[in-house]
Amino acid sequence: MIGFLSYRIPLFVRQLQPIASESAMQMIPGSAGVAMQQIANAKNKLDTASLSSLQSTDDLVPVLLVSGPPGTGKTTLIQELISKGNGRFVSPIMVDKVSTGAQFEIMQQRGEILEVSGKSERYGLTVDSIINAVPKETNDDDDNSQEGDSNAPVKKVVVVDASVELTKKLTNVGGLRLIGVWIGLDATEKFESRFKAKIADGSLAIPEDETEETIIRGKIREAVNDIEYGVVSGVFEFTILNDNFDDSMKQLKAAAEYCFK
Repeated sequence: MIGFLSYRIPLFVRQLQPIASESAMQMIPGSAGVAMQQIANAKNKLDTASLSSLQSTDDLVPVLLVSGPPGTGKTTLIQELISKGNGRFVSPIMVDKVSTGAQFEIMQQRGEILEVSGKSERYGLTVDSIINAVPKETNDDDDNSQEGDSNAPVKKVVVVDASVELTKKLTNVGGLRLIGVWIGLDATEKFESRFKAKIADGSLAIPEDETEETIIRGKIREAVNDIEYGVVSGVFEFTILNDNFDDSMKQLKAAAEYCFK
């Protein structure tokens, strides 16, 4: 936890400082302190057997969880990682509303759909979408293959492009080993310019009772809330401030390698 404070807090403060009020900034160390106390209390309540089971990750499915506020370019980075990853990184297998019909609605009612995406909210993400994206036999075969065997199957890891809300849901899912990567920006102006670009290209609509200014102000407030979660959650081992695409890709690739360790 000392490492968490010394390494992570400065990175997140760089994101929050230009856009958060002074009172909000003063709350960050306290929030981190509360998180630390909660973790310490939880650990004190665990018996030795529980700790041993937590340390065993052999049966967990590794998942590269890439999250951050909207407008940071995380989706573009993920797509680049997958497309140039030589088959090592894959997307979740989404549930198609069109092909599943009424079953999709039933899954939504049961709370099995974690998130929907696409036009008309056609595609749904489920826990099985993530777990079954890489057949277990594929990685088992790779573990048993001889080193240097060029014909050996490639070990694969699923990459999830996650909003903060989806991240919160996935932290409560058993059977996953989450390797968290936070994508952020380091200045208000960068958030603002990206939101303006989305408005200009039509990907961010302005309701009739709103203006461009109110939309951008609201989006920045949401970004601040997301960043605070990134600070106190303890989910993210890696932080990338996406100022330069090439540099950010190098950092994401380096973080992704931890999925295979």
